[in-house]
Amino acid sequence: MLLFPEAALLLNETGAAIVRLCDGARSLDQIVDGLAEKFRSVDRDTLRLEVERFLELIRARGLLQ
Repeated sequence: MLLFPEAALLLNETGAAIVRLCDGARSLDQIVDGLAEKFRSVDRDTLRLEVERFLELIRARGLLQ
């Protein structure tokens, strides 16, 4: 769960895994690589699209710069 002023965003397993990898040091490709290790049954291109969409969502909510 991401908590922010006056609200919260409940994350699914993939969303939580993405947030854990967003440390400011990893690139998008490194985040996708980390997820590919955890979710081996999911195609890497699919993971990349999910990561991009998720990051756009939380960026639009002001939770990511």
